[in-house]
Amino acid sequence: MKQVSIEILKVIVNSLSELKKVSPEELTANSEFAKLSTAKNSDWITWNQLADWMHYMDSSSWAPIDWRQVGELGFEPQKVPLAASVLRMTLSVRNAYWLAAKWFGPSQFRVVTGKFEDIGKHKIRETLQVSEALKPCPQIFAVFAGTLSAMPKSMFGLPSSEVVFSILDGRKAIYEISFHQKNSLLKSLLYISRNILKFRIIYSELEKQQTALTEQATNIIDERNETKLILSNFPDGIMIHRQGAIVYANKLMCSFLNYSSPEEVVGLNSIDLVVPSQRDEVKKRISNLNLDPRFINAPAEISFLKHKSDEVFIGECSSMKFTFDGQPAVLVVTRDLTERKKFNSHLLTTDRLTSLGQLAAGVGHEINNPLCYVLLKMDSIKEATLNQLDAHAQKELKEVTDGLNRIQAIVKDLKALSPSHKDDKLEPVDIESSMNAAISIASNEIQHRAKLVVTYDKVSRVLANEAQLGQVFLNLLINAAHAIEPGQAIQNEIKVRIFSKSQKVLIQVSDTGSGISEEVKKNLFKPFFTTKPAGLGTGLGLSICQSIINRHHGTIELESTLGVGTSFTISFPALSENILGNKPEEGRINKSVSVDRMGHILIIDDDLILLQTLESTIKSKHKTTAVNNAADALALIRDGETFDAIVCDLMMPNLGGIDFYELLFLQSPQLCERVMFLTGGSFTEQTDKFLTRPGIRYLEKPIKKNALLAALNEVFERSIQAEQLKKNIGG
Repeated sequence: MKQVSIEILKVIVNSLSELKKVSPEELTANSEFAKLSTAKNSDWITWNQLADWMHYMDSSSWAPIDWRQVGELGFEPQKVPLAASVLRMTLSVRNAYWLAAKWFGPSQFRVVTGKFEDIGKHKIRETLQVSEALKPCPQIFAVFAGTLSAMPKSMFGLPSSEVVFSILDGRKAIYEISFHQKNSLLKSLLYISRNILKFRIIYSELEKQQTALTEQATNIIDERNETKLILSNFPDGIMIHRQGAIVYANKLMCSFLNYSSPEEVVGLNSIDLVVPSQRDEVKKRISNLNLDPRFINAPAEISFLKHKSDEVFIGECSSMKFTFDGQPAVLVVTRDLTERKKFNSHLLTTDRLTSLGQLAAGVGHEINNPLCYVLLKMDSIKEATLNQLDAHAQKELKEVTDGLNRIQAIVKDLKALSPSHKDDKLEPVDIESSMNAAISIASNEIQHRAKLVVTYDKVSRVLANEAQLGQVFLNLLINAAHAIEPGQAIQNEIKVRIFSKSQKVLIQVSDTGSGISEEVKKNLFKPFFTTKPAGLGTGLGLSICQSIINRHHGTIELESTLGVGTSFTISFPALSENILGNKPEEGRINKSVSVDRMGHILIIDDDLILLQTLESTIKSKHKTTAVNNAADALALIRDGETFDAIVCDLMMPNLGGIDFYELLFLQSPQLCERVMFLTGGSFTEQTDKFLTRPGIRYLEKPIKKNALLAALNEVFERSIQAEQLKKNIGG
């Protein structure tokens, strides 16, 4: 908005030209006012443009400049004829100062506000000030001092006034003006008579200025309304206070503080809204703004008391000085940290779940090695001693075997629920197996709260990701358990039912817990919504479950009655058995093959106990060579040793199974089809991709003796078929 009359700029430039004995064109040559002489007196410029030019002049070759003297030279009647005519018609010097303060100044400087005070018989005080949003300009206040000093002499031929002034921060000045006498009535009448013919011109000019001032006032009102509209619709909370008292708050800020309307907030002390422990910090931030109006308080986390509530609202607040309704104030912008904190909590929870999943996978891998050789040794022990043991010993041996099988099942369940690099891979999944894995993990939570009743109908498999389904089932089981207070297991039930309906596979998890209210039902699947106490739930479980179910083209429905219980029903499209076919899983050894043939087996494993156990187990049927690192195995093959099958651990230090296979392919590619890997679990994307490559065969640890020997027979069979195919092609 234009704020300073260009006519005044011309007066200043011409007076400076007269003082420095240079042309006005030279003074404005390096500024945006280079064509000042052609500008219309009715044009306007901004205060900041005037300030920039005056600062530039003070650093130019014409410096130093006595700006007060420029003001004295500028207030000559021929330079401001209209002002001179109006001021001369006043009846006293005092009245002339009053009229200049109330009319002449505001008409030429729209942004300067003034205060006029009588402080003695021939003494007055004027205070002039501009907004803190504008640039400091001490030079123009010095010009004003010269003008105020010269006015009596220029207008009335009286001695110049004595003007003592001080400039505060370049935006405010205080003047104490002492003038010698009032103008005589006779002389005043003489000036009036001389200027009587100019009344019409003066009146016309005053009308124009009044119109301009009215337009300016209208623009200011419009700007203020527009500012309030912006603040009202701002995406963050806005609060404006003046000396602590709130003068404005937008609806969002009111909502943060639990007030129904801005009218309830206006007039409150802003400090009282802050939690007591942070009030001193907030006072210090306000003090920083008062010391330096240009300072902006950096964003800080502030906690506010909620109206009529024991809760607090946590916001990220930044604040600055601000002109509101024409007066200085403090603007506070508040961003809601609730969602960010919940999101951070979600990230932390996700990170913990990922770490837990990786830990579970790692523990499973480490357990699988000793479990593998214990199971193999148990098979050998049973074969060797079964007919020699009495009934009691056989019973105990069976119980040991059952315990080992249970450990094997738990490890398998952990693996199924662990995150992997194949999390987006969909494959036919047996719903019953996936649910059993989840039940195994959740059993500790369930057993102290309810009896578990399981009903499985025969259903088709579904196209899904087994780990993600396990996550859904586990979450529903845990939620069902937590809906029942512990210690009442006999009186309560958690029912799991799997059945088919209309080409759909349905999974139903029901409990006899506390039930869910209608209000809670509306928000149950929303992210971060939880009914659990703080710290015991993130509110993400059911939201994630719904997301997983949607990705699998399924649905989830809820039925609940307060005090009776809750039932969740999930449905997935059933896979047609025609689509599934009867193919074994790619890569996995079919353990049912039986080819009775003796061969030479190379065994590679870095775990010495497992290596010895594998050798002992295989030696009963085949000739064996065992090495505990892959480099030694490659050396044997390079030296001419021949093998009918190679049993190799996948995860080994130094030279792992994948690297061994790649080097074997370069060295003796015909042996690659005879390799069978043993794996306790895949940890990386590299191993996932490797195990799905065509021709790669593997067994998952732990494995029993008969399954291992059957797998070797399958390798022999494939080797025989490959050799026969080569002969046929060659023949």
